Amino acid sequence: MRINSRDGFTMVEIVIVLCIFSILLAVTLPSLQKKITEYRFEGAARQLVADIKYLQQKALAESSGDYNIKFYNNYYQLNKSTKTIKKVQLPANTKLEYFTSNGGSYDIMGISARGTATPGTITLYQSELKKNLYIKIAVTTGRVRLSSTYDSDL
Repeated sequence: MRINSRDGFTMVEIVIVLCIFSILLAVTLPSLQKKITEYRFEGAARQLVADIKYLQQKALAESSGDYNIKFYNNYYQLNKSTKTIKKVQLPANTKLEYFTSNGGSYDIMGISARGTATPGTITLYQSELKKNLYIKIAVTTGRVRLSSTYDSDL
């Protein structure tokens, strides 16, 4: 039976491993933070597309033109007439703007009883990334799509 066993790690070895781990973490953290911001920004754009499609389906199912989306600088809300269904806060440093197909800038988008949204483009801008995403609503069909490039084709 051994009384003086040398199994395990010394304190110096543990400190060296922790230092190496800390250096690796310090090097990778800034790029990881940028990716997280980008993921949240793109997720917010996809959520807005999903919310528009949801309201289109509700309006079509109920044959009701009472649905709309009200846009604010850093959030939007889904409404039926004057009742708020859902309020969605955008990620930090994200702004949005809505333009109709005739070039006007508005803060509300209506959904018809046929399920079509008012045609136009919603622009989301993320100031940290200096990146735009565009949500396009087609003129004739009301089709909603997400794009990273701006083009006048709706």
